[in-house]
Amino acid sequence: MKIVRTSIALGFALVLVGCAGVPTVTPPKNYLEGQEIALVPTGNLRLNVASSTVGSAFGMIGALVEMAITEKSRADSVQQVSRAIGGDFLFLAAQDTVKSNINSLGKPRSIHLASRTLIQQDVAVWFNPETRTDLVRSQELPADIAVDFGFQGLGVSSYLAGTYAEGVFVLRVIDLRTGKVVARARTQGVGQYGGERIRQDKSHADYEAAARQAFDRLVRKLATEAVAKISA
Repeated sequence: MKIVRTSIALGFALVLVGCAGVPTVTPPKNYLEGQEIALVPTGNLRLNVASSTVGSAFGMIGALVEMAITEKSRADSVQQVSRAIGGDFLFLAAQDTVKSNINSLGKPRSIHLASRTLIQQDVAVWFNPETRTDLVRSQELPADIAVDFGFQGLGVSSYLAGTYAEGVFVLRVIDLRTGKVVARARTQGVGQYGGERIRQDKSHADYEAAARQAFDRLVRKLATEAVAKISA
């Protein structure tokens, strides 16, 4: 798995991501019942690490100064977190959660687990009804419906209350017979408001295990919320 590493604080990244404005689109009731469904994990992982959020209290200049001072600390955190969530760990956690939640919606005929696609692509490239539809259909998936999902952002930020795993999760439902995007949802967890606390300090020997557990909880929660949105 390729992780795109950046030193931009996740708080700023989420503001940029929010500008994309991904509205929730809900399909007709029981739309997935009796369908053959393919789950398609998509895109790369973009990891942002902010060692503190104190500098932002002094505006953009304060935030930039803080980023410069804490650059090495953030680089170390990126290495630690990258090891913790390496491989396809997060995609598999999301896939497992999406599958179990879809099964509870309306008895699909079957669910196929597809391999991850567009590994080198940022989510912004493919999370688009005009471009991504053709890319999904070109795989010739053995299904009626494709549910593709990925991460618009993942990160770690430190607050006075602790250090949190944060992220933005996106999901789409595409009718492979027509190419139409019939459902779309975006969920996010940031800091104390939806993020998951990492229950060890980064200097602790168990920090990577704690970070892995926090991201696992976060991804499963966001995936559950996304499926709930398209089934409301």
